[in-house]
Amino acid sequence: MKHVRFKTTRHHTHSRKFDSIFLNQYPLDTIPLWVADMDIEVDERILQGLHSYLNEKILGYNLEDPTYAQSIVDYLHRRHQCDIKPSWILTTPNVVSSINACLLALTQPNDAILVIEPVYMPFFKSVESTQRKVIFNSLRPSPSGYEMDFEDMESKIIEHKVKMVLFCSPHNPVGRVWRINELEQFLNLMKKYDVKIVSDEIHMDFIFEGHKHIPLLGLDDSVIMLMSASKTFNLASAHVSQIIVKDGRTRKKLMALYHQLGLFHHHELGLRATTIAYSQCDDYIDELCEVIESNVQLMEDLLKDSPFKVIPMEGTYLAWIDITRLNLTSTQCQKRFIHEAKVWLHDGSIFGPTGEGYVRVNIATSPEQLTEACQRLLMWVKEHTDESKSSQ
Repeated sequence: MKHVRFKTTRHHTHSRKFDSIFLNQYPLDTIPLWVADMDIEVDERILQGLHSYLNEKILGYNLEDPTYAQSIVDYLHRRHQCDIKPSWILTTPNVVSSINACLLALTQPNDAILVIEPVYMPFFKSVESTQRKVIFNSLRPSPSGYEMDFEDMESKIIEHKVKMVLFCSPHNPVGRVWRINELEQFLNLMKKYDVKIVSDEIHMDFIFEGHKHIPLLGLDDSVIMLMSASKTFNLASAHVSQIIVKDGRTRKKLMALYHQLGLFHHHELGLRATTIAYSQCDDYIDELCEVIESNVQLMEDLLKDSPFKVIPMEGTYLAWIDITRLNLTSTQCQKRFIHEAKVWLHDGSIFGPTGEGYVRVNIATSPEQLTEACQRLLMWVKEHTDESKSSQ
């Protein structure tokens, strides 16, 4: 591999993913496959650019270089056939703050906000923390893994007078890459009831062969799009993301909120990293997708004759696994996996009401690490089964 390099030991580096093992007093050799950052080094071209900046030896107040916004414009056109203008881009610290900003600036307390679950938990946590009302619409199991339940969605919109929907594309945690017909039906429904759409597309680069990410903004320019290089290029601590908004009045409301909070200076390291990533690193993205898709196949092969049912994945690096055959709750499984199998997965119940009976697995790690984790889980199942038999 030319650009993708694994780094699977990050203890004592202030890594939330790894050093939380010590903080929680979990077994020291626990394999962490929970929080969504990758065990993959940042592309060397980005690192070289950051070293060049640090060699200037002053970290003073910075200006947003026009090449930053232009790199995003060019990237969306080149990689996703989505055309925007630099003026549509608002820079924010991260996607979660962007979700909160949209809720605070564009809705009112007690407004009903539609959340399609199971989904990344800050979607509904942000709604609750801003004193809005969460309205859950649940994805429906299907041969492709999951599909949207438009009938229930429409009834919830009517019943609760929904003002905004928080949409996830590609979907975290179920791994769906939405088809054009699904997106068009979704857009038509939201337009029918004048529901504002905030679309989190942070995983848009993790798309597997035979699938294509279609930005909602490219189909309807009233959509508010959230994005960041942080997932694709493993830059979470750079704290730079974007809200893409065409409508000038909406943009002013969001800008006013960030200014109210004093968040109008952005991390120069993050701005430079984003600019380099989006302008120079397409080959890294292509190689990364091959690595992740290979890991999906590896995991499916290792777990195919076990109680772990891997839901079909079309994108992202987060696998959604059905564990109902273990006859334990998701929380019980997570605790036992950590303390007995020494594998840390995410408890599926935290992703919404229908997340119970599932775990989420971050597979953006080396094949060796993923193999070891799967083998530990399989050994745990064997031991657990033997215990059950002996107690009968």
